[in-house]
Amino acid sequence: MLRSIVNIPCGIRVATSPILNINKFARFTRYNSTKPDDPLASLTSDTAKATPSFAIDALLNRSIEKSDIFSAGYRSKFESSMEQTPRDIAKSIREFTMSSGRSVDVRYGNVSKGIGSVGKLMKDNRVFIIARRQQRHIRPALLRKLKRREWWRSKFASDFHTLMQKINNAKRRGY
Repeated sequence: MLRSIVNIPCGIRVATSPILNINKFARFTRYNSTKPDDPLASLTSDTAKATPSFAIDALLNRSIEKSDIFSAGYRSKFESSMEQTPRDIAKSIREFTMSSGRSVDVRYGNVSKGIGSVGKLMKDNRVFIIARRQQRHIRPALLRKLKRREWWRSKFASDFHTLMQKINNAKRRGY
């Protein structure tokens, strides 16, 4: 199975890098932090608090830079297939669209199906309709009127569909 992580403007992140069968020279090594401002250091001490508090800056400072993992000779060979560190991901997030923050499962690197899933998710949650409604102020009385109209249209559509099913069943039985 492949792990996915690429930045696409529609809100999904996909990139393929194999998890299993990694070459023994390309294995990733986790280096433990020895910095004094380590937020997890209090967990290992005897005088640890019951509820530790984490600062995001301290957690990002603990993350490994790409230069620490590979020497200059190997960096050019593995740069494109290497997973991003939390620091790089936090620096690169600059999405403020309606689809940002929404995630779907992408299987076997099928990006087009993932983009379609995000669109379907947004359509099901009526994101575009709500965003259009919030673009300008609507008077409360007009808003009530629009909501009532929308409710009636959806109720009529569902009732009409049910009636047509009953008519078709009656025709099929010979009435």
